[in-house]
Amino acid sequence: MEYYEVPELTNSDIRRLARRALQGRWSRALLPMLIITLALLLPALVQYWDLLSSGLLDAETTQDLQKMVQKFNEQETGLFSSFLSFFSFLCTGAFSLAAAALSIRILRNETFTAGVAFTGFRQFFQAFLVDLLISVFSMLWALITVFPGTVIMTVGLQFGLLALPGIAIFIGALVAYILLVLRYSMAFFIAQDNAALSALEVIRYSVTLMKTRVKQFFSLQLSFIGWIILAVLPMSAGMGFMAMSADTESTSLRGIAILLTAIGFLTVAMLQLYMNTAEAVYYSAISGNFGIAGKPDELSDRSTEQALESDPDSQDQAPGIATEESTDTVPDILSEAEEVPADEILPDASASEKQETDD
Repeated sequence: MEYYEVPELTNSDIRRLARRALQGRWSRALLPMLIITLALLLPALVQYWDLLSSGLLDAETTQDLQKMVQKFNEQETGLFSSFLSFFSFLCTGAFSLAAAALSIRILRNETFTAGVAFTGFRQFFQAFLVDLLISVFSMLWALITVFPGTVIMTVGLQFGLLALPGIAIFIGALVAYILLVLRYSMAFFIAQDNAALSALEVIRYSVTLMKTRVKQFFSLQLSFIGWIILAVLPMSAGMGFMAMSADTESTSLRGIAILLTAIGFLTVAMLQLYMNTAEAVYYSAISGNFGIAGKPDELSDRSTEQALESDPDSQDQAPGIATEESTDTVPDILSEAEEVPADEILPDASASEKQETDD
């Protein structure tokens, strides 16, 4: 199996390619992304409203820990809220996979419909297990890093001289946790391209693929911080008005809360679409799958499974990773990426009708 040496892209390059891929496709892609965003966020919002309605988050209760615990134990969970929680547990993986599929199709200039929001259910068990494994591993890493850091910071705050070292240790532990968890960030992209892989293989390939690239990917995420703040403002304001309406039972405040929350869903969906497409660019670059270029190469139409079958000796490493032994470069695609105009890297949106899907 051949691996290609991938030209390194800057965060600016990645964001530029993502914007170029989305050009002319925003209106078509926004509906499926709204469906995915609603499915992922609605259960949490309903649970938040239940907490507000029970008085668990009012000012008087939050100041009295004992009273807060008592109200929490007395709280009755509604049937609808319980159903949404169970739905979220079962379907988060499928919708996360659908989000990856949507961004990949945008990037590879494939046609799609709103039905792409449900394509993750075609690989339901794989997506569910991948999401479950990521959650379990993330929790274990939190116990190893964040929990001890929190204990050390708490102890340090009890002693004036140890406060700053305790806070520094906590921040270091938190950053270490983020970097460890980010190794799983390519899992759903890998699952999208390789339906036959087991969930554990998907996780293993993601870890291998991100082994030396976590810091760069972390910096890519941080480069969106301004957009993230702007995107979550409407929903944050909506949640604030929601809390005020629960205290005062004001119909007008509740209407404002619903309006702001709806706007928040739209802004979060738009940002998520942009970020997911940028992550798809990153995945395509580091995996060597350059279907995005509109120029066929040896890896464009080859899944990881096919590649591994053609070379069993390469099964210990993640799909499409450029190795030190590799001397080939990707032909005519992303070479000298910082000097190549976006128009030459991604196909025009007008070509998006060339391939029909079954969605």
